[in-house]
Parts: sequence; C-alpha cells; structure tokens
Amino acid sequence: MKTVTLPHFNGLRALKELAIADGSALSFSELREILNLTDGNLASITKKLVADKLVIKRKRFEGNYPLTTYRISPKGRETIEAIIREFSLKIPVSTEESKEK
Repeated sequence: MKTVTLPHFNGLRALKELAIADGSALSFSELREILNLTDGNLASITKKLVADKLVIKRKRFEGNYPLTTYRISPKGRETIEAIIREFSLKIPVSTEESKEK
C-alpha cells in the first residue's frame, strides 16, 4: 500500500462513512458534517474518490436546490475492506492482552 497522506486519510474516512451507511447515499452536506471538513477540502477529497472510482457521485435537483450525493462503489467497498484487513494484521495486541500471556 502507498504511504497514506492526510488528504488520503480523509478520503478513506469519507469512504468508511459511506461503507458504514451500508451503501446508502450521503449528501455532500452530510459528509461535511460527519467528517468536520470545509467545503473546499471535502470537494477535493470527493473529486479524488470519484476519479479513482471508489465512490459514485450523483447530481440532481430537489425543488430548486441542487443535491449532490455519494455512494460507495463496489471497488470502493473492496478497497476499504482490504485496508481494514491489512491494518488489522499490523495492529499489535493491546498491552493488557499481552500481559495476560
């Protein structure tokens, strides 16, 4: 796996939130609130995730207002699951559990 930079980490956080939503679409505003990011930061992160085909972006109008939603893609779900597996293998057992052995 490549080195994870802060923007990539935030992208992974966004992807994780989409995965937690069990494939449900989240609006830009919902993601911004969940991740506590500025519009600009979130826009650049979601742009990268869409370009990498990790999330699916949908733009539509509700009444007279634009609504952009994001849904995790199959590739995104596979990616986040692989990252979780990889990091779970690298995380040592807690010190409390180590003392018991």
